[in-house]
Amino acid sequence: MERIAITGAAGFIGSELIRTIWDKNINSGSGDFHITAIDNLSTGRADRIAPFVGEKHFRFLFGDVTEKRTWTEVGPVSKVYHLADIVGIGRVTANPTATARTALRGISLATEHAAISGADLFYASTSMIYGPGNPVTNEDRPPAFGNHPIWTYAAAKMIGEQVVHEAERKHGLNAIIGRFFNVIGPGQSPDSGHVVARFFHQAKKNERMTVYGTGSDARSFIHVDDATEAITKLMAKIDEIPKEKRTVNIASGGQATSIADLAFEIKKITGSKSIVQVAKIRPGFADIFENTRIRAATGARLRELLPGWEAEQDISKILAGIHLASIVRKYR
Repeated sequence: MERIAITGAAGFIGSELIRTIWDKNINSGSGDFHITAIDNLSTGRADRIAPFVGEKHFRFLFGDVTEKRTWTEVGPVSKVYHLADIVGIGRVTANPTATARTALRGISLATEHAAISGADLFYASTSMIYGPGNPVTNEDRPPAFGNHPIWTYAAAKMIGEQVVHEAERKHGLNAIIGRFFNVIGPGQSPDSGHVVARFFHQAKKNERMTVYGTGSDARSFIHVDDATEAITKLMAKIDEIPKEKRTVNIASGGQATSIADLAFEIKKITGSKSIVQVAKIRPGFADIFENTRIRAATGARLRELLPGWEAEQDISKILAGIHLASIVRKYR
């Protein structure tokens, strides 16, 4: 039986990862799997995993990934997907020390548990690791960071990657490091710090939609379904992937969208009366915040490792889907 542990399981990506793994196994007629979903529900939502509770292939473990006893309760597994962390601009900025502690203690225990179990590990890293400015987002490029507390998250992820590499060298751990590039989709919370969720929330309330910076900052986006599909495929063929290529940008490869264009597109889709305004500085960030002007990736390595894989949804389709899902939820 394939026993899978997923941390941050009640989060946006974690809960969709459960669904992806679940659907693959059930649709293929395989009942030979079991998922242990770990979350302390500090930011994760119980309703995201509620459909699986009580199923024989699923167990929810309320626990903190920074505590050894949580991992003891997890037990032997064959795969570990480590997604748990403190995320969101507001939370990280307010709690940089806790962010670093959670990230480093969490990945240390996750790699230890995977190594002891003989399990393969997926470590959720971040595109922020490439740093501020207009960075080259090549997987082999050394990271660089700015001075604002928000970069604590990126720095902790970079150290986390080194923790994984140490376990690879010392214990023969098999691991994929996935650097997520702006994963979005229906159900993302507006207080998560993600710009798309915030814009939709403001647009539906006809509130001001604030674009920070000049509006020309641009991001590439990937639908959560495409992201979870990609990482499960990578994990399925991990033994075929050369070790030097196991750090992968999880990105659609699509053209980057400016934040200003994003705001106006969401306003148009929702029929909102909101005013789109540009503000130079985000509240609480002052002038020391070094923003990333363009954060995008070609996704070339991902497509190289997964021949035939392409993101199924571009940004227009993703935004339309988010809006439609919100309408469906409203009238349920």
